[in-house]
Amino acid sequence: MWGLPGSVTVGVVNYNKDLFDAANVPYPTAGWTTSEFLDKAVALTQGEDENKVYGYVPSSFGVNDLIVMLDRLGADMLDESVNPPAWCLPHRTRSTRSAGTPAWRPNTR
Repeated sequence: MWGLPGSVTVGVVNYNKDLFDAANVPYPTAGWTTSEFLDKAVALTQGEDENKVYGYVPSSFGVNDLIVMLDRLGADMLDESVNPPAWCLPHRTRSTRSAGTPAWRPNTR
């Protein structure tokens, strides 16, 4: 049996060189790691209230970004210890965090 995927999602990170320059943060390089990505996102996050600039804002398909990031951090996406297997969803917390600030921590092993 042969088949073709119904769709393909390509992950691309666009970045604003002006923000990197203003924060004196080096541009990303080919092969950068998840840790480097997160470090740069934190370094680029500046300001407060209506002047807050976030070092990372998910695309309009934020769930794709979440799935990729959880996978890169080694989170279990599927619990195969139960029958039938079940999705492992990030823990949801009550939070007063502003938009753009994650309110979850991946369950990494």
